[in-house]
Amino acid sequence: MSNIVRENRGFIFSTDLLLALIVVSIILGLSAEIVDTISYKMQNYGSRNSLERLAHEGADILIKSPGSPDNWEELNEGEIKYPGLSSLDNDHSPPKGHLLSYKKILKLKKDYEKIIPGNFFPGYVDCSMIIYPLDKTLDPLVIYDSPHLSVSNEVVVLNRSVLCDYRSQGCLLYLNIRPDSLNSESIFLEKCHQLDHGIENGEEYWICRNFRINRSQMKNHSYYLISTSNAAQFQWIMDQSCNKSNNRREFTNNPLKLDGDIKSLSNNMDYEVFFLHINLKKGFSGSFEIMVVEVPIDTPLKELKSEFFKIQPCNFVLKAGIKN
Repeated sequence: MSNIVRENRGFIFSTDLLLALIVVSIILGLSAEIVDTISYKMQNYGSRNSLERLAHEGADILIKSPGSPDNWEELNEGEIKYPGLSSLDNDHSPPKGHLLSYKKILKLKKDYEKIIPGNFFPGYVDCSMIIYPLDKTLDPLVIYDSPHLSVSNEVVVLNRSVLCDYRSQGCLLYLNIRPDSLNSESIFLEKCHQLDHGIENGEEYWICRNFRINRSQMKNHSYYLISTSNAAQFQWIMDQSCNKSNNRREFTNNPLKLDGDIKSLSNNMDYEVFFLHINLKKGFSGSFEIMVVEVPIDTPLKELKSEFFKIQPCNFVLKAGIKN
Protein backbone atom coordinates (compact mmCIF):
# COMPACT_ATOMS: atom_id res chain seq x y z
CA MET A 1 0.00 0.00 0.00
CA SER A 2 2.78 2.36 0.95
CA ASN A 3 4.46 1.57 -2.37
CA ILE A 4 1.33 2.61 -4.25
CA VAL A 5 1.18 5.94 -2.36
CA ARG A 6 4.83 6.61 -3.10
CA GLU A 7 4.30 5.87 -6.80
CA ASN A 8 1.27 8.21 -6.93
CA ARG A 9 3.25 10.96 -5.26
CA GLY A 10 6.03 10.47 -7.78
CA PHE A 11 3.50 10.65 -10.61
CA ILE A 12 1.97 13.85 -9.24
CA PHE A 13 5.42 15.42 -8.90
CA SER A 14 6.31 14.45 -12.46
CA THR A 15 3.06 15.96 -13.76
CA ASP A 16 3.62 19.19 -11.82
CA LEU A 17 7.14 19.40 -13.18
CA LEU A 18 5.93 18.83 -16.73
CA LEU A 19 3.25 21.52 -16.39
CA ALA A 20 5.79 23.89 -14.91
CA LEU A 21 8.17 23.25 -17.80
CA ILE A 22 5.38 23.86 -20.31
CA VAL A 23 4.50 27.18 -18.63
CA VAL A 24 8.17 28.19 -18.53
CA SER A 25 8.57 27.27 -22.21
CA ILE A 26 5.56 29.36 -23.13
CA ILE A 27 6.88 32.30 -21.13
CA LEU A 28 10.31 31.95 -22.70
CA GLY A 29 8.77 31.72 -26.17
CA LEU A 30 6.65 34.80 -25.63
CA SER A 31 9.61 36.65 -24.15
CA ALA A 32 11.78 35.74 -27.12
CA GLU A 33 9.07 36.94 -29.51
CA ILE A 34 8.67 40.18 -27.54
CA VAL A 35 12.46 40.70 -27.53
CA ASP A 36 12.59 40.06 -31.31
CA THR A 37 9.74 42.50 -31.88
CA ILE A 38 11.36 45.17 -29.72
CA SER A 39 14.73 44.57 -31.38
CA TYR A 40 13.15 44.86 -34.86
CA LYS A 41 11.38 48.08 -33.87
CA MET A 42 14.60 49.47 -32.41
CA GLN A 43 16.44 48.62 -35.62
CA ASN A 44 13.71 50.29 -37.65
CA TYR A 45 13.78 53.30 -35.34
CA GLY A 46 17.55 53.52 -35.63
CA SER A 47 17.37 53.09 -39.40
CA ARG A 48 14.69 55.78 -39.68
CA ASN A 49 16.66 58.19 -37.49
CA SER A 50 19.82 57.57 -39.50
CA LEU A 51 17.98 58.10 -42.78
CA GLU A 52 16.38 61.34 -41.53
CA ARG A 53 19.74 62.62 -40.34
CA LEU A 54 21.37 61.85 -43.69
CA ALA A 55 18.51 63.48 -45.62
CA HIS A 56 18.51 66.66 -43.49
CA GLU A 57 22.29 67.03 -43.57
CA GLY A 58 22.39 66.34 -47.32
CA ALA A 59 19.66 68.88 -48.08
CA ASP A 60 21.40 71.52 -45.94
CA ILE A 61 24.69 71.03 -47.76
CA LEU A 62 23.04 71.15 -51.18
CA ILE A 63 21.01 74.33 -50.71
CA LYS A 64 23.25 76.25 -48.28
CA SER A 65 26.70 75.47 -49.66
CA PRO A 66 28.30 76.26 -53.04
CA GLY A 67 30.13 72.94 -52.83
CA SER A 68 33.86 72.28 -52.86
CA PRO A 69 35.59 73.60 -54.85
CA ASP A 70 33.03 76.39 -55.23
CA ASN A 71 33.36 76.14 -59.03
CA TRP A 72 32.85 72.37 -59.04
CA GLU A 73 30.29 72.65 -61.84
CA GLU A 74 33.17 73.49 -64.20
CA LEU A 75 35.29 70.48 -63.16
CA ASN A 76 35.42 66.75 -63.84
CA GLU A 77 33.84 64.49 -61.21
CA GLY A 78 37.27 63.34 -59.96
CA GLU A 79 38.09 66.90 -58.95
CA ILE A 80 34.87 67.40 -56.94
CA LYS A 81 35.06 67.03 -53.15
CA TYR A 82 31.32 67.46 -52.65
CA PRO A 83 28.52 69.21 -54.57
CA GLY A 84 26.52 72.23 -53.43
CA LEU A 85 23.89 74.16 -55.36
CA SER A 86 24.16 77.57 -53.69
CA SER A 87 24.99 80.41 -56.06
CA LEU A 88 27.89 82.78 -55.37
CA ASP A 89 27.94 86.57 -55.50
CA ASN A 90 30.58 88.37 -57.54
CA ASP A 91 32.87 88.43 -54.49
CA HIS A 92 32.50 84.62 -54.20
CA SER A 93 30.44 84.84 -51.03
CA PRO A 94 27.16 82.94 -50.67
CA PRO A 95 24.15 85.24 -51.18
CA LYS A 96 21.50 85.91 -48.58
CA GLY A 97 18.74 83.33 -48.66
CA HIS A 98 18.97 80.04 -50.49
CA LEU A 99 19.70 81.09 -54.08
CA LEU A 100 20.50 78.04 -56.20
CA SER A 101 22.71 78.14 -59.27
CA TYR A 102 21.09 76.92 -62.47
CA LYS A 103 24.50 75.92 -63.83
CA LYS A 104 25.18 73.76 -60.78
CA ILE A 105 21.72 72.20 -61.03
CA LEU A 106 22.39 71.23 -64.66
CA LYS A 107 25.82 69.82 -63.76
CA LEU A 108 24.39 67.68 -60.94
CA LYS A 109 21.60 66.50 -63.24
CA LYS A 110 24.12 65.49 -65.91
CA ASP A 111 26.58 63.67 -63.60
CA TYR A 112 24.28 62.59 -60.76
CA GLU A 113 25.28 58.91 -60.90
CA LYS A 114 28.98 59.82 -60.67
CA ILE A 115 28.60 62.38 -57.85
CA ILE A 116 25.84 61.26 -55.45
CA PRO A 117 25.52 57.43 -55.00
CA GLY A 118 28.26 56.04 -52.75
CA ASN A 119 29.90 59.47 -52.39
CA PHE A 120 27.57 62.20 -51.20
CA PHE A 121 25.08 59.64 -49.87
CA PRO A 122 25.97 56.06 -48.77
CA GLY A 123 25.40 53.37 -51.37
CA TYR A 124 22.40 51.94 -49.49
CA VAL A 125 20.48 55.24 -49.77
CA ASP A 126 18.27 55.87 -52.77
CA CYS A 127 16.96 59.37 -53.43
CA SER A 128 15.17 61.81 -55.73
CA MET A 129 15.83 65.54 -56.14
CA ILE A 130 13.30 67.75 -57.93
CA ILE A 131 12.93 71.55 -57.96
CA TYR A 132 9.38 72.84 -58.45
CA PRO A 133 9.06 76.50 -59.56
CA LEU A 134 6.11 78.37 -58.09
CA ASP A 135 5.56 79.82 -61.57
CA LYS A 136 3.57 77.03 -63.24
CA THR A 137 4.66 78.16 -66.72
CA LEU A 138 8.09 76.71 -65.88
CA ASP A 139 8.66 72.96 -65.88
CA PRO A 140 10.07 71.23 -62.76
CA LEU A 141 13.84 70.81 -62.74
CA VAL A 142 14.34 67.07 -62.29
CA ILE A 143 17.89 66.47 -61.05
CA TYR A 144 17.17 62.77 -60.46
CA ASP A 145 13.95 60.83 -59.92
CA SER A 146 14.50 57.30 -58.59
CA PRO A 147 12.01 54.69 -59.84
CA HIS A 148 12.65 52.52 -56.76
CA LEU A 149 11.49 54.81 -53.95
CA SER A 150 7.86 53.72 -54.38
CA VAL A 151 8.76 50.25 -53.07
CA SER A 152 11.18 51.37 -50.35
CA ASN A 153 10.19 50.47 -46.77
CA GLU A 154 11.53 53.75 -45.38
CA VAL A 155 11.21 57.10 -47.20
CA VAL A 156 11.99 60.59 -45.85
CA VAL A 157 10.58 63.62 -47.72
CA LEU A 158 11.99 67.14 -47.26
CA ASN A 159 10.56 70.29 -48.83
CA ARG A 160 12.66 73.48 -48.66
CA SER A 161 11.80 76.96 -49.99
CA VAL A 162 14.58 78.25 -52.26
CA LEU A 163 15.28 80.68 -55.09
CA CYS A 164 16.75 79.67 -58.43
CA ASP A 165 18.71 82.10 -60.60
CA TYR A 166 17.94 80.19 -63.83
CA ARG A 167 19.62 82.23 -66.60
CA SER A 168 19.26 85.59 -64.85
CA GLN A 169 23.02 86.20 -65.01
CA GLY A 170 22.75 86.14 -68.78
CA CYS A 171 20.39 89.12 -68.87
CA LEU A 172 22.45 92.00 -70.31
CA LEU A 173 19.61 94.52 -70.48
CA TYR A 174 16.17 94.64 -68.89
CA LEU A 175 13.34 97.16 -69.22
CA ASN A 176 9.80 97.04 -67.88
CA ILE A 177 7.88 99.65 -69.87
CA ARG A 178 4.56 100.94 -68.59
CA PRO A 179 2.54 104.06 -69.45
CA ASP A 180 3.11 105.52 -65.98
CA SER A 181 6.88 105.08 -66.32
CA LEU A 182 6.86 107.50 -69.27
CA ASN A 183 5.61 110.25 -66.96
CA SER A 184 8.87 110.06 -65.05
CA GLU A 185 11.92 111.84 -66.42
CA SER A 186 14.15 109.09 -64.98
CA ILE A 187 13.40 106.81 -67.91
CA PHE A 188 15.03 109.33 -70.24
CA LEU A 189 18.13 109.99 -68.15
CA GLU A 190 20.55 107.87 -70.20
CA LYS A 191 22.12 109.96 -72.94
CA CYS A 192 21.96 108.67 -76.47
CA HIS A 193 24.17 109.41 -79.48
CA GLN A 194 21.01 109.71 -81.56
CA LEU A 195 20.31 113.38 -80.85
CA ASP A 196 16.53 113.20 -81.24
CA HIS A 197 16.24 110.26 -78.83
CA GLY A 198 15.59 110.43 -75.12
CA ILE A 199 13.04 113.20 -75.48
CA GLU A 200 9.36 113.40 -76.27
CA ASN A 201 9.05 114.13 -79.96
CA GLY A 202 5.50 114.76 -81.12
CA GLU A 203 3.65 111.46 -81.01
CA GLU A 204 6.77 109.37 -80.34
CA TYR A 205 8.96 108.45 -77.42
CA TRP A 206 12.46 107.06 -77.73
CA ILE A 207 13.86 105.10 -74.80
CA CYS A 208 17.52 104.14 -75.22
CA ARG A 209 19.69 101.82 -73.17
CA ASN A 210 23.15 100.36 -73.73
CA PHE A 211 24.59 96.94 -72.94
CA ARG A 212 28.11 95.58 -73.05
CA ILE A 213 29.41 92.32 -74.47
CA ASN A 214 32.73 90.69 -73.65
CA ARG A 215 34.20 89.67 -76.99
CA SER A 216 35.67 86.48 -75.53
CA GLN A 217 32.08 85.32 -74.85
CA MET A 218 30.91 85.75 -78.44
CA LYS A 219 32.45 82.53 -79.72
CA ASN A 220 30.38 80.20 -77.53
CA HIS A 221 27.29 82.34 -76.97
CA SER A 222 24.31 83.67 -78.87
CA TYR A 223 22.37 86.87 -78.23
CA TYR A 224 18.61 87.40 -78.35
CA LEU A 225 16.12 90.23 -78.03
CA ILE A 226 13.12 89.04 -76.02
CA SER A 227 9.89 91.00 -75.70
CA THR A 228 6.55 90.19 -74.10
CA SER A 229 4.73 92.35 -76.68
CA ASN A 230 4.21 91.98 -80.42
CA ALA A 231 2.30 95.23 -80.85
CA ALA A 232 3.05 96.86 -84.19
CA GLN A 233 3.33 100.32 -82.61
CA PHE A 234 6.55 99.30 -80.80
CA GLN A 235 9.75 99.37 -82.85
CA TRP A 236 13.45 99.08 -82.12
CA ILE A 237 16.87 99.94 -83.51
CA MET A 238 20.25 98.53 -82.48
CA ASP A 239 23.54 100.28 -83.19
CA GLN A 240 26.75 101.67 -81.71
CA SER A 241 27.73 105.26 -81.05
CA CYS A 242 30.36 105.04 -83.77
CA ASN A 243 28.13 103.10 -86.16
CA LYS A 244 24.66 104.63 -86.18
CA SER A 245 21.60 102.99 -87.71
CA ASN A 246 18.02 104.00 -88.46
CA ASN A 247 16.83 100.51 -89.37
CA ARG A 248 13.52 100.20 -87.51
CA ARG A 249 12.13 96.76 -86.78
CA GLU A 250 9.03 95.58 -84.94
CA PHE A 251 8.94 93.51 -81.77
CA THR A 252 7.48 90.01 -81.85
CA ASN A 253 6.57 87.39 -79.26
CA ASN A 254 9.37 85.17 -80.58
CA PRO A 255 13.00 85.67 -79.53
CA LEU A 256 14.94 87.62 -82.15
CA LYS A 257 18.51 86.46 -82.71
CA LEU A 258 20.97 89.36 -82.66
CA ASP A 259 24.16 87.52 -83.65
CA GLY A 260 24.10 88.93 -87.20
CA ASP A 261 23.54 92.51 -86.00
CA ILE A 262 26.31 92.21 -83.42
CA LYS A 263 28.76 90.80 -85.93
CA SER A 264 28.05 93.52 -88.51
CA LEU A 265 28.32 96.33 -85.92
CA SER A 266 31.33 94.97 -84.05
CA ASN A 267 34.64 96.83 -84.04
CA ASN A 268 36.64 93.83 -82.82
CA MET A 269 37.25 95.38 -79.40
CA ASP A 270 37.68 93.37 -76.20
CA TYR A 271 34.42 94.91 -74.99
CA GLU A 272 31.69 96.09 -77.30
CA VAL A 273 28.99 98.58 -76.25
CA PHE A 274 25.69 98.45 -78.14
CA PHE A 275 22.61 100.64 -77.89
CA LEU A 276 19.03 99.46 -78.03
CA HIS A 277 16.61 102.23 -79.05
CA ILE A 278 12.92 101.60 -78.34
CA ASN A 279 10.27 103.62 -80.15
CA LEU A 280 6.85 104.05 -78.50
CA LYS A 281 3.71 105.76 -79.67
CA LYS A 282 2.24 108.31 -77.31
CA GLY A 283 -0.79 107.08 -75.41
CA PHE A 284 0.02 103.36 -75.63
CA SER A 285 -1.67 101.15 -73.06
CA GLY A 286 -0.60 98.03 -71.23
CA SER A 287 2.95 97.15 -70.26
CA PHE A 288 5.68 94.91 -71.59
CA GLU A 289 9.20 93.73 -70.82
CA ILE A 290 12.26 93.91 -73.02
CA MET A 291 15.45 91.92 -72.52
CA VAL A 292 18.74 91.39 -74.30
CA VAL A 293 20.16 88.06 -73.19
CA GLU A 294 23.37 86.10 -73.62
CA VAL A 295 23.06 82.29 -73.64
CA PRO A 296 25.24 79.31 -74.61
CA ILE A 297 24.85 78.41 -78.28
CA ASP A 298 23.13 75.09 -77.49
CA THR A 299 20.41 76.67 -75.31
CA PRO A 300 16.95 75.13 -76.09
CA LEU A 301 14.48 77.57 -77.63
CA LYS A 302 11.93 76.75 -74.93
CA GLU A 303 14.23 78.43 -72.41
CA LEU A 304 14.28 81.69 -74.37
CA LYS A 305 11.40 83.31 -72.54
CA SER A 306 11.40 86.12 -70.03
CA GLU A 307 10.68 83.88 -67.00
CA PHE A 308 14.01 82.09 -67.51
CA PHE A 309 15.94 85.31 -67.03
CA LYS A 310 14.52 86.18 -63.62
CA ILE A 311 15.24 84.76 -60.18
CA GLN A 312 12.33 82.45 -59.40
CA PRO A 313 10.95 81.16 -56.05
CA CYS A 314 10.89 77.35 -55.97
CA ASN A 315 10.47 74.32 -53.72
CA PHE A 316 13.44 71.96 -53.44
CA VAL A 317 12.07 68.48 -52.72
CA LEU A 318 14.42 65.70 -51.64
CA LYS A 319 13.20 62.15 -51.07
CA ALA A 320 15.52 59.59 -49.49
CA GLY A 321 14.91 55.89 -48.91
CA ILE A 322 16.69 52.66 -48.00
CA LYS A 323 17.38 50.42 -50.97
CA ASN A 324 15.67 47.05 -50.74
